[in-house]
Amino acid sequence: MMKSTKNSPARAPLPEANPFSSTSLPVLLLDLRARSFDGKLNLYNGRQERAFIFRQGAPVLSESNLASDGLCAHLLNEGKLARESLRPVIQLAEDRGISQAAALLELKIVEPVKLFHLLRGQIRRHLFDSMDWRKGRYELAKEERTETGFEALAIDLLPTVREALAGHWGIEELLADLSEDLLCFPRPQPNFDRSIENLGLIEANDQIVRELSTENRIDRTLGNKLTSPDMLAALWVLREIGSLKFADEAAEPEECADGDDEAQFQSEIELVLLDQPAPPSADELDETPILSLDPVPSESEVLRAEIERMGAALPRSDHYEVIGVCADARNATIKKAYIKAAKRYHPDTLARLGLQDMKDEASRAFSRIADAFEILSNPARRKDYDAEQEGEFSTAQAQALSQAETAYRKGEILLRMGDFAAALPYLDSAVEIWPNEGAYQSGLGWALYKKTPSDPESARTCLERSIELTPQDAVGHFRLGIVLRALGDASAAQASLERAKQLEPSDAP
Repeated sequence: MMKSTKNSPARAPLPEANPFSSTSLPVLLLDLRARSFDGKLNLYNGRQERAFIFRQGAPVLSESNLASDGLCAHLLNEGKLARESLRPVIQLAEDRGISQAAALLELKIVEPVKLFHLLRGQIRRHLFDSMDWRKGRYELAKEERTETGFEALAIDLLPTVREALAGHWGIEELLADLSEDLLCFPRPQPNFDRSIENLGLIEANDQIVRELSTENRIDRTLGNKLTSPDMLAALWVLREIGSLKFADEAAEPEECADGDDEAQFQSEIELVLLDQPAPPSADELDETPILSLDPVPSESEVLRAEIERMGAALPRSDHYEVIGVCADARNATIKKAYIKAAKRYHPDTLARLGLQDMKDEASRAFSRIADAFEILSNPARRKDYDAEQEGEFSTAQAQALSQAETAYRKGEILLRMGDFAAALPYLDSAVEIWPNEGAYQSGLGWALYKKTPSDPESARTCLERSIELTPQDAVGHFRLGIVLRALGDASAAQASLERAKQLEPSDAP
């Protein structure tokens, strides 16, 4: 029987505005593609804003209010634009009211063909980064279809959405959303092959998806690929665009071969009754008294106790303890432990054993297991995790700190030049990446106060946080004093300024 929950062709009206908690960005983008949307998609996430111009369901231009998102910033970070060339580009763009791309072209800094690829890359990068936004919102502005001159930049959303899902959602969220479908039999639709071509999968994964059989459950066909974020993301996209539907039964009732145990969420056991021997005679009966044994706990009692023990131990358990392996376990062992947990804590298992009341506890336990697996199954992330456990700096942390420091240095230079508006995005980026650095909070607070129009309340928040992090920083106390004075808090301002003089009496103003 075909599942109705995932296979309805009807499309509900698309809200013109919604929070991402109600309509996730991947779902929205695929919906806009299906509707051949023409217009503008605006995305908001705190102070971050991005916008995309759509033509016939494909984005052809992107905009952002973050300087770090700009084309010149990207070229500068990639080492493809000399710093001395940056100022003329920005100046020309501001004077003529044109984009940085047009300024780069007019100044003959970038060749047209290269600029074309850079602009397409910028659209993909903005889309990819935006798909990690969970607390923001979107707004749609429909418009009549008109030529923008950028239609050639249009990109297919399918591979971009697939890559972003694999990168941002991860195994746990994808498995949770696909759990019911993975236990079903696939029903490829007429546009199935064309959709797979557009997904841009690696050859091995492409072949597996094309070989999905209507006679085999999807989880059994995937085998070890059941834990591949790229494969799960591909199935999610195919489902959302209607290229793949699902049924509860095989297309043709044939006896299926036993699948790999690692690829199944549930085991199916067949009991075979053998001919029973004749009952023993009275002479053969053993008269030895039967020992009194304690009742053997049922399967449901064992699982309930296991879930309760795990829930109590989660706060103090590391990833290895949570997933139930030793610290030197091989990848195959870690994968087996994860698949075993996926079977054991699956909602169908709980329902079969009458443990529906343990659903939330089991979900929390498995969520923690999935987090552990996502890190331990990735060699680079596992290495970083082990380093953190040893009290060392992980590679990921070092890279993040390097990015934050680069952004801060750029912002600090602009602060000294008095260009507070230009400094703000860099300092904001530094704080977002590494919020527990006092110098970053201090710089952002000063830029917020000195920009036009001034924002002393936000500046005060940043500067107070800066003082918490670096209480001996004279500059932070001085800046906070100036802001407090502007807010009319004279006594607190005087205290901050005096503290600045105490810490650095020779230099403080």
